[in-house]
Amino acid sequence: MATHFADKLVLARWALAQFGVEEFERIADMLKAPEFEGWAEDGGTKYVQQLVTRLPRLNQQGRALSDDQLREWTAGSQRMCLPHP
Repeated sequence: MATHFADKLVLARWALAQFGVEEFERIADMLKAPEFEGWAEDGGTKYVQQLVTRLPRLNQQGRALSDDQLREWTAGSQRMCLPHP
């Protein structure tokens, strides 16, 4: 039985559950297209717009994060990891 290393990490499974998904591939498939890279007009990232649009809504199918929480989470990641324009 082949499994991905990330599937074995408890924190990874918990993080995916916060997004309302069970497999990392679902999120990865949403964000693979190059047009989702970079900055959106509102100053956030284009990928957070896709997450907000395409992930199940809060409390539907288990998503634990609101749209605003997703935006806040990515804003924090941006400040730590990405150069802002």
